[in-house]
Parts: sequence; structure tokens; C-alpha cells
Amino acid sequence: MITLGAAGTATGLAAAEGRRDLSTLAAVGASPGVRRVLSLCQAGVIAGLGSALGIVAGLGSAVIILTSVNRQYAEAWPMETPYPVVVPWPTLGVLVVVPLVAMLGAGLFTRSRLAVERRLD
Repeated sequence: MITLGAAGTATGLAAAEGRRDLSTLAAVGASPGVRRVLSLCQAGVIAGLGSALGIVAGLGSAVIILTSVNRQYAEAWPMETPYPVVVPWPTLGVLVVVPLVAMLGAGLFTRSRLAVERRLD
């Protein structure tokens, strides 16, 4: 939920900042769907990178903690490792699902057409 909220906020801020560029694209003949596709791509990149960095940080810290706890029991050899390091594959599915949900939300909530703006440059 945090990743989706952050991706939505960052995508909205990126869309607000790029509004002038989208107006220029519309003025030179870009189709109205360009805004929606750009928003989809931005949401996918933001959510994808956020998910990947979060999973790498979480798995890295878990491996470090488990390794340090297991070293305490290293002298009780040939005993098995008390806390084995196991990769949580269902959790790693978040890396695929969250960006897709963020892209779906961006596609649903982004307007295709922009209001024509007057520029004073």
C-alpha cells in the first residue's frame, strides 16, 4: 500500500511538472493518448524501482540478521543451521504485481485530454 501511494503521488507530481511539455506535444499534433501512456510508464518505473529497492533492502537486512544469529550457534557443530535463509518467493511476486496495479491506476485516473493553456514566455 505504501508503494502504491508513493507511486501515485510521484506520478501526479511528475504529471503536474510535465504539463507544459504535454501542451507543447498536443500543439504539434500528438494524440491525446500520449498523456495517458506517459503516465502509465512513469507509474510503472516509479513503482518498479520502489518495489525492487524495498525488496533488496529487506532481503539484505534479513540475510545479515540471520547470518549473525546463526554464527552464535556455529560452535555447536554438526548441528543444522537453526535459522536457514529461505527466499520468500510469494513476497517477491510483489515486484511484478505492485507496478502493474500502479500502472492500472494511473491509466484509469489520468485524463487523456488537456485543457489548452496560454503561455506567456
